[in-house]
Parts: sequence; structure tokens; C-alpha cells
Amino acid sequence: MKALTADEAYGVGLLVAWLGMNIVLNFLSKWENTPKESGGFGQSFPWLQAVSDQTIALITVGVIFRVRPEQNLVTRAQFMMYRGRLFLLATLSCICIVSNNGSLITIGLSLNQIIKCCSPLPVLVLSRVFEKKRFSGQHVASVMLLVASAIISVPMNSWTSSTTGILLALTAMLIGAMRNVLAAYLMADAKEHGLTPLVLVFYNALFSIGVCVTVWLAVELRDSMAFFAEQPGQAVGVMIGISLLSAFYNLVSFSATKATSALTFTIAGTTKQVLLIVVSAIVMDHVTGTMSWIGIASFAIALTWYSKLSYDAKRAGEKAAAVHAISGGKEALSTSIAPTETTPLSSASTPAPAKEQQQDPGTNQNCVDAPVFCVVQ
Repeated sequence: MKALTADEAYGVGLLVAWLGMNIVLNFLSKWENTPKESGGFGQSFPWLQAVSDQTIALITVGVIFRVRPEQNLVTRAQFMMYRGRLFLLATLSCICIVSNNGSLITIGLSLNQIIKCCSPLPVLVLSRVFEKKRFSGQHVASVMLLVASAIISVPMNSWTSSTTGILLALTAMLIGAMRNVLAAYLMADAKEHGLTPLVLVFYNALFSIGVCVTVWLAVELRDSMAFFAEQPGQAVGVMIGISLLSAFYNLVSFSATKATSALTFTIAGTTKQVLLIVVSAIVMDHVTGTMSWIGIASFAIALTWYSKLSYDAKRAGEKAAAVHAISGGKEALSTSIAPTETTPLSSASTPAPAKEQQQDPGTNQNCVDAPVFCVVQ
């Protein structure tokens, strides 16, 4: 069997690290938020955890800007032009993370992940309304199957015993879909205004800290201080440890997308999501109902189908953009060397460079594993 090259081994290593860290982070988040009487750590202060996450994220981006200053495209004019939309993006991110963390207090990790994976439905609707995107019949059918399978996979007693948790998870999913569409809209002008993914993470963390600190002071201050007073070292260690692991996960995720192909990362993301749901359903949530497992199996098929269609659509968009750029360049070249009244055939002038085409951000709006906002909580 042919041995892996150094670059291939590096890519495989990143994927393995990314997969393992994602699973560990999700289980840690569930353990952190689960009450002590149910076997968890009982540190259920999602706004405080969000403050820690965004602070570490801001520090991480600051270090990257320091090491690689060419990545720092933050400007005052950029801030003033987009500050309202950036604040909205940060607010949506805070609500998404906090709702997701809050849902883990009362519902299992498998149910949480299944609900979160239904985000393609609201993203599909929002992308159609705000970005005027069109989706194929197969794309819509895969999303419908995804949602139907998710409903079937939820045990009947969960709908009544964990209503609050399910509502919080649904809120996180819907708000997350709105956030992803807004982020895609802002990054569409990245070449012109410098709103790259890294710059967007910087602004998101900067605004989010203010939002989360304000709500934490109003809602969680007294209870969180009492909890931390009982076991300060362990409580601070768990909170900061999860934030550091989340920040490192995002860096590994970003590196993995660059070191591997889009197809490889899509397959890895789908595999990770299915594994996380199945493992948590067996180990933590003890799902035994036949109907639930039929739903989970159908959900895995629908998720795979949706991922393939999204990948194909993205590749088609990239190819169309490349063909358009090539044809545009040829047209500009032929125009510049064509004989005119002022340019004789024997002395064609040097053609002006064709205007750079702005690449379409693609049709895959399922931001399950995009490194921009996927701090795993």
C-alpha cells in the first residue's frame, strides 16, 4: 500500500484531531451544564461561559493578527460602516450559544445535536428571502427528510418532560441560522471591505463580550458567584479550559479546511455529526426505542444526502465562476488587440488587466463546521 506523503499525513492528523476535539467538547459542555444530582458538574451559567469563550476568542485573534499582520484588515472606516450589522451579528451569536448551552441542562446531547442539525431548513428559507437563492427539488427534499427524521428520532416522553430544553435548542437552531445568513451576507464583500472570516470573528468577539457581560451582571451574577465561592479553582478551571479548547478547536478546524479538500472535509463533518449523535444516544441518553433508532438512521441518510448536494452545488458555483472569469479575460484580451481607427494591426497596445471577479460565497449555508462561528457549545 502506498505510504502517505507528509502533506497527506498532516491533513489526516488534523482531521483526527478535529474529530476528537469536537466530540470531547460536546461531551464536556453537556457535563458542565448538567445538574450535580444528574451526574454533571452543575455549572449552568451560559452567559458567563459565553463571556469566557468570547474573551479567549478575542485574545486568539489578537495573537494571530500580531503574528501575521497581513491578516489584520480591521479599519475605522470599516467599523463605522458596519457597526450596526456587526452588533446584530454578535447579539445573534450570544443568543445562539447561550440557548444551546441552556438546553443541555434538561435535554440529552443526542437530541440537542439532532435539533441543531435541522438548521438547513430555516437557512434555506432565509437564503431564499434575503439572498434570493434558488435550491433544487432534491435539496429541498433532503432538508424535509432531515427534519422529519429528527422528529421521529425524539422519544415521545422528551416532548413533554423537556419542553424548556427543546424550546431552547430550537431557539439556538433558528437564531444560528439567522446568524449564518447574516455572516454570509457580510463576507460577500470581503474583497472590497476586508470583512474576512478572521476579521468577522474579531468583531463578533468584541461586541459579544459587551452583550454577554451586561446580561450576566443582570441575570447570573449572584448565583454564579455563590457557585464559584464553593469551589473556585475547579469552577474557573472548567470554564477557562472549555474556552481554550474551543479556541484551539476553531484553529484546528480552520487549518483542516485548508489542508484537505472540500469533499474530504464535508465527508468528515457528516461522519462526525452521525457519530456524535449515535455515541451520545447510546452512552449518555440511553435511547432504546425502535422508532427513535429508525429516525436516527433515516436522519444519518438525510444528512449525508444533504451534505453531498451542498458540496455539488458549491463545486458547480466555483466552476461557473472560474469559467466566467476565463471567458471575461478572453473577451477583454480580444477587445484590447482588435484593430481600431487609432490602433493599427501591427502595434497592438498592451491589454489592461481584466477586473477581478468576485467569487460567489456558494450555496452551502449549513455552517455546522465552518470555522468562523462554530465555537462548540
